Amino acid sequence: MLIIIIILYISSSSSFIGCEIVEKKISNKNNNDQWILVDDFNFNNFINNVDNPKKFWYYNQDWLVDDEPENLCMGMNIYQYSCHRKENVRVNKKGHLEIVANINEHIRKTGYSRERFLFDSGMISSKKSWLYGRFVLKAILPEGRSLRSVFILRPVEPKYSGDWLNNGQINGLVYAQQQSAIIAGIHYKMPAGQSYMGRKLYTQRNITRSFNNYVVEWSEHSIRWMFNDFVFFEHNVTKPFDQQFNLILQLGVGGPEFSDQRSGAIQQNDSKQWYNNRFIIDSIRVYQRSSRIPYYSRQSSRSSSLSLQMSSNKISMTIIIIISIIIYNL
Repeated sequence: MLIIIIILYISSSSSFIGCEIVEKKISNKNNNDQWILVDDFNFNNFINNVDNPKKFWYYNQDWLVDDEPENLCMGMNIYQYSCHRKENVRVNKKGHLEIVANINEHIRKTGYSRERFLFDSGMISSKKSWLYGRFVLKAILPEGRSLRSVFILRPVEPKYSGDWLNNGQINGLVYAQQQSAIIAGIHYKMPAGQSYMGRKLYTQRNITRSFNNYVVEWSEHSIRWMFNDFVFFEHNVTKPFDQQFNLILQLGVGGPEFSDQRSGAIQQNDSKQWYNNRFIIDSIRVYQRSSRIPYYSRQSSRSSSLSLQMSSNKISMTIIIIISIIIYNL
């Protein structure tokens, strides 16, 4: 009888230990607080086609280059025309994406009216969209009068009726060089009648000469902003930020952040104070919580069932031992 008990115990213990090892591997991979990389955008594969620079963008699987700024400016006062030209959106020899502002006059006709742009630049938007996540932009920001770099998230197919504020916009980064501040925030219709909430971060880092990380962490209940590892703003919000958003990167010329230009006083001579007219992007990485990824969720369920199975095996073995001891002593 004792031999049978020992054999059963060893068998049960071996099974228990084996399950514990598997559970440990899964739980480490499947920590609900862990961010899992789901999309890693670098731009090494953005080959500049000299003969037809548009062709690459039209067939690129990840990004679109936009040339209709009036559809995306939300009424803001900017002075550049966004173009598909390789002079405006290109990849340098190091594999970094460059969005470049240049002096180049454009006349746009709308009916009987004519609109004059003194500059051109570029803007790209992701074809893919996400619901919640951690978005990390690694970039060098431009330096110069009136240059305005933008990294935002906006809804792809607006869920709520009405104007754009009903569906919101997340400003991961707005950098207006004359203010020497990183601006982050959100636009949406708030209960108190406000439409914007944000914060400025002044930093001693040389953000126009070296790469830094600009981070947005967006969850079901809140959004927070980080500069490298420093959290400098957080806002609790649910709706309308409960829908798919995509990413937009743009280098603008002028805008509402420049108080000396609200009357439209910007001229091509301002470009003489451009020391770096390039928004240089090394990478954009998107992470999601492991609990939101089906693969990890399935593994988590399996891990839970293994834990239950181990507990059940342990209880069963304990009962067998107790009964066997009682029988042996009779």
